[in-house]
Amino acid sequence: MQLAFRKGQRAPLHEWVVAADTVVHSDGEIFDKPNSREQALHHIHRLSGRWHQVTTAVFVRRPSHQAWFATHTDVRFRTLSTPEIEAYVATGEADDKAGAYGIQGLGGFLVAEIRGSWTNVMGLPLEETLAALNEQR
Repeated sequence: MQLAFRKGQRAPLHEWVVAADTVVHSDGEIFDKPNSREQALHHIHRLSGRWHQVTTAVFVRRPSHQAWFATHTDVRFRTLSTPEIEAYVATGEADDKAGAYGIQGLGGFLVAEIRGSWTNVMGLPLEETLAALNEQR
């Protein structure tokens, strides 16, 4: 929440702002954006065959109103083979993604099931963000 808020505060006060930050986590472990392909392999191996959570904090501001909230989505990965994981990481798509995957791209094949907002897993929960922007209009 703090990072989304700080991102949003960088814009001039009279401008409309949407700022967000997403984290992938499971059982108290955070799966940040990987700092190497080795770490991306580790992330995906750890998530393989398991449920994890994707949480996106969003800050919205318009001249007359501001709000912040978090959206949580549960995601289950298929049980993945090492060659599948290595092939995905070799594409480079995992390099700049929280949890080392992008559901909206090739990483969609990693996912077996979601409970909650698909757009949240992409990095911005659209339904909730639109509701916050339209609040008190």
